[in-house]
Amino acid sequence: MSKQMVAGKKIKLYLRLNSNNFLNMKLRLEGNSIRIRVRKSDVEKLKTDGMIGEAVAFSDSLYFYYKLKTSLHLTEIKAEFLQNVIQVTIPLSMAMDWANSETVGLQHTLESGLNILIEKDFPCKTRENEDKSDVFGELVLKEDPSVC
Repeated sequence: MSKQMVAGKKIKLYLRLNSNNFLNMKLRLEGNSIRIRVRKSDVEKLKTDGMIGEAVAFSDSLYFYYKLKTSLHLTEIKAEFLQNVIQVTIPLSMAMDWANSETVGLQHTLESGLNILIEKDFPCKTRENEDKSDVFGELVLKEDPSVC
């Protein structure tokens, strides 16, 4: 889903790669922010491999990529955009603490003002047919009906 930009209005852009008919890591860009939502399998792959990523094919030769990775050499979250790739990198110890806890998200704002949010994905209550087996339903507050 995307919303086209009208002068002075915010852009909302949701990108998902449907590989093997399964939606994985999600990216949302709005204003000067990046939000990445990950499923349980994404978190496990990040823990074991140190990186997860997705691709969006605009044509046979034009792709947009987004990646989430860990690094031993960082002390805070960083983001880069190079050669059609958005890459968000998390310090390894921070990533492992987050992955092994009930903490929902990690947030950091860069000096440029870019806000980065990495979240564990919740089930959408309004999409009854959605596969909810790989989301963090156990972290949802039962009294919050707006979770999606």
